[in-house]
Parts: sequence; structure tokens; C-alpha cells
Amino acid sequence: MPYAKKKVSENCIYHEATKDELHKVAVDFANSALRCKEAGVDGVQIHGAHGYLINSFLSPSTNYRTDEYGGKIENRARILFEVYDAIRRAVGDDFIIGVKFPFSDLNENSIKPEESIFVCKELEKRGINFIEVSSGMVMDNSSASFTPVVRNDNQAPFLKYASQLACQVAIPIISVCGYRTPDMVEKALSETKISAVSFGRPLVREPNLPNRWKKTDVLQCVFLAIVAVILWGTKLLLVKLRNKAKYRDEQFSSLPSEMQAGNKARTGRKSVVGIFPV
Repeated sequence: MPYAKKKVSENCIYHEATKDELHKVAVDFANSALRCKEAGVDGVQIHGAHGYLINSFLSPSTNYRTDEYGGKIENRARILFEVYDAIRRAVGDDFIIGVKFPFSDLNENSIKPEESIFVCKELEKRGINFIEVSSGMVMDNSSASFTPVVRNDNQAPFLKYASQLACQVAIPIISVCGYRTPDMVEKALSETKISAVSFGRPLVREPNLPNRWKKTDVLQCVFLAIVAVILWGTKLLLVKLRNKAKYRDEQFSSLPSEMQAGNKARTGRKSVVGIFPV
């Protein structure tokens, strides 16, 4: 952690990372990337978003340090720069390195747009190959700042951030999150300067989705907020042991009526729903 937090749960106590520990983080990232290269992988992506370690340093809402890893954005981004540099030294210039970057934390004390652009420009200077733009972060055991934004009726909520960044750098910018129709993908690619759109959970649920869309067999891809909550483990016990039925019903209530359990109405329109098992 960038700062000390005495107690998060009964079994989890954080401490402020020492400089030696942060140096080891960079080395561990580099060793992991090197193993990937030796295994024949074409490239790796640094996960710098969603409240994980690097995001917790980048964000002023979680980084209270007063040393060279805290304060101004140049310091808060230091660990990301050190991780990237260590990976590049380990794998060489012919290996692809990208980053999933948190353009906004979607909270009151978020990283600022100009800070995000500064960090991405610095990464571009250092030779990073692409940036995938996401937003929002999990800050504790019960909060995910992006869940009110990512809804079934709000496609591509972070496209505006990717589009803004694509106007500032020359490297490929990828937009992620909330693409549920090929029309929205084409709109994003044709009306902005982004280079690509990426998918995560939809392809886990249906790996053949791009091929099906290519054949114009268009079925809506429905986002369920419960997936993100379970994947991060922030409410796993709540969902599994305590209020599973209530939580499930709340999530499914946002779906079209014909898809809700117990509703026999049929419109003839099919949908693909992916949900992580509980």
C-alpha cells in the first residue's frame, strides 16, 4: 500500500510500503514479463487501474505519502515508471508492453485529467506500445466507484476519456468497458481517434463473439454489475453467504423485463448474459 491502513478486515492489515519493497515490486513485474517472453508470449499489459497497487499510488485519494512516491503527480507515478522501465530492460525493445490506465478515479479526490495526460505522455516518451483507458477504483471492502456509471443503458462510459487522451499522444489508445453492440464499436472507432476497442468479460463468456458479430448475428451483450463485484472479491461473502437472493434480485431488476426470472413474456429478441458463478 502507498500508505498505512491499520485494519481492512479481520484477516487483512496493511502497512506502508518501504522503498525496498517498492523496488522489489518493479523487479517482480520485470521477472514476470520475462517469463512471459520466454514462454512465447508477444507482449504484456501492466494493470495500473481499478484500485490495485499502481492505481493506489497514482490517486491522491489513496496516496498520502510525503516522500518521493507521494505528493505531485511526478512522484505518485514514479512506481509505474519504475515498473515499466524494469520490464523494458528485462524484455528488450522488440516486446510489446502496454498499460491499463485509470484516466479518472470517479470520486471526489480523483487523479486530474491533466495529470493523467502527463503520465501517459511520459510513458509514450519511454517507449510504451499502447494504453488501454479505463476508470474507477475499488477503495475498500464495500466501494466500487465505477458501478453507478457502468449500466446496461450506458454504453462505453469511458470512451470520452480514451478519446481525450488519443488527441494528446501518438501511440495506440484502446477504449474498454461497456461495449455491447457492434454499432457502438464502429461509432467509437469512426468518430474518435482511438485505435481499438477491447473486451474482457464478454469474451470470457463468449470467445466467439467477434466472429458472430462479423456475420451480423447481433445479440445484445448485457453487463451485470454483480460480475465486477464478485471478481474483485469486495462482496463475495455478502453475496455467497448472507444476502445472495436479495443482491441477485437487485442486479437482475435492471435487465429488460423479458429477461427477468419468472417473466414469461417473449419478444423474440435474444440476449447473451454472462455472470460469474457464485
